[in-house]
Amino acid sequence: MLQKSKRGSQVTFFGNGKFCSKSLPLRVNPGTPDGLKLYNKATAAPDLKISIEQSKATDIKCAFESDANDFGWGPAVGAVQVDNARTTRNILSQAREITLEHVQKLARYTWDALAGLVWSTALLVTFTVGVIDPAAHAAQRPQFLRRTRSVMIAKRIAASLDKDSLTSLMFDKQNFSWTEPNGTVHYDGSTMLWLTMSKINPSIRVGISTLKTSLVNSTLPSFKHDVAKLLDLIQEQYTRIYADGGVHTDYTHNLYNALESANNGEFLAFVCTEKDKWETSTVTATDRKTSSALRIKVLQKYNNILLAHRWKKTEYPSVKIISVLTALVTSTSTTKKSNPKLRIPEWRTEKKGSKVDRDGKTWWWCPHHKAEGLFDGLYVTHKPEDYDEWKQNKKNFKKNKILLIRRLQPLHLIQTSSNSHNQRNKH
Repeated sequence: MLQKSKRGSQVTFFGNGKFCSKSLPLRVNPGTPDGLKLYNKATAAPDLKISIEQSKATDIKCAFESDANDFGWGPAVGAVQVDNARTTRNILSQAREITLEHVQKLARYTWDALAGLVWSTALLVTFTVGVIDPAAHAAQRPQFLRRTRSVMIAKRIAASLDKDSLTSLMFDKQNFSWTEPNGTVHYDGSTMLWLTMSKINPSIRVGISTLKTSLVNSTLPSFKHDVAKLLDLIQEQYTRIYADGGVHTDYTHNLYNALESANNGEFLAFVCTEKDKWETSTVTATDRKTSSALRIKVLQKYNNILLAHRWKKTEYPSVKIISVLTALVTSTSTTKKSNPKLRIPEWRTEKKGSKVDRDGKTWWWCPHHKAEGLFDGLYVTHKPEDYDEWKQNKKNFKKNKILLIRRLQPLHLIQTSSNSHNQRNKH
């Protein structure tokens, strides 16, 4: 694996393994017999090829995270400097906070050999590999190791992608190709990885919007009525929204809407009862705390029904389900006609500032909530700019209740008719 330039003893890429046999993580060093075996494993094609598609984003991320851990990708992945303050980001988990320039500057430390390089130094138009001699100069050995690691990552990525995905990635090869003076081209692994991850990660704004839409529209039929899987996905989306700097209100509403799409009568009755308690409760709790408690209760109920082998589509929903749902809708419509100030504390109707912290919550003044002669604005748990989203969620919440009643009532009538018929036959 020795590669020498035409100048003789100067090493541009690989060198004598004796000085780096213990330096690369897991001894992935092609300059020694044992290291070469592991290096070949670290650059070989995996059992399954990867297709760069948005729908497979999680699988792709998991595959490369596994490679990073198994083959010591280390700082080539997890320490991309993004500012003069030496703030770093991880390509696999924070790709959207990294730019192409950031990874190319990291690559410059690997491939360039200019003295006095600092992060703020502008990138060159052409990417030329600097000639180093790590065998003779100990100070150049860290850079030699970075090159070895970079090529190892690049080869693993190239071997992992299917034909179409690799072709697509190679359209951007000018962004990760570094050329030796003798014309030999090397691909920078960090840049290739970032380009791959950026293809499956939308911008932060679009990403948050997509997550919110997916969360709001989640229903049990999409998960074959597996409550555990539904709750896991919704919680993952909710967590990612905040991880990306977003805010999401009415999460508890979203959970109830999704759970009400179940087709099991016993489970629906439980959900409706819990929702009724929640809507009429006077106990103040944050949306995060309420939703967390709800997920635990719902999952316990779901597991109990599963264990008792009662989790199946209910052909004839009980009267209780319909009566509870009808009561909920009636309550909603009645509230519309009644005093809008009912149950609203006086302090929520008097503006003292753009927001206040009270009862363990942050309340924002929203001028869009109005009731003629009663209040002109209200302290609420959503920001004013999120009013339209809150209003739509509320509309969807009510609509789902009504649709559910309409879906269940015919079945109830069938059950009632069937019961009456059976009673007549007995006589």
